Amino acid sequence: MNPAPTEAAATAAANPLTELLVQPPRERLRVLVIDDDPKLHELLEAKLEPHGCDLDHALNGQAGIAQARVRAPHIVILDLLMEGLDGFEVATLLRNDPRTADVPIIVFTAKSMGLDDRARLRGKIEACVEKSRTTGSGILPVIKDVLRRRAEEVRRAGS
Repeated sequence: MNPAPTEAAATAAANPLTELLVQPPRERLRVLVIDDDPKLHELLEAKLEPHGCDLDHALNGQAGIAQARVRAPHIVILDLLMEGLDGFEVATLLRNDPRTADVPIIVFTAKSMGLDDRARLRGKIEACVEKSRTTGSGILPVIKDVLRRRAEEVRRAGS
């Protein structure tokens, strides 16, 4: 059952992150975490849920692609170093799929990023954060910035 318009407005007002979306949803901000470290999933859940985020979880690239296609997220947090499909491949597949092509991707990785790595990701991601330089809560300002920039791009394109 969909909430009444007044309930939807109250939900958006209570969640400053959803206000940054181009079209604020009637539900909380949906974040898909694709990372092979279960402890990171727990950490991000603890840090982001109180800020109005609902997290979906995938422990490998293939599961992340499938999850994104079934329940499109508002934003993806992606690790690069995973068995099977790595984050580079996942970012490419998400960008090439019309169902997920516009979903912002934030890389959150332990990998030290070289020039070749950055070149492989150019045009596919909105931000890259090294895990060693931040905590789970440190990704919140990055999410806000990515959503703010995306909303501004859409506004400019519509003008």
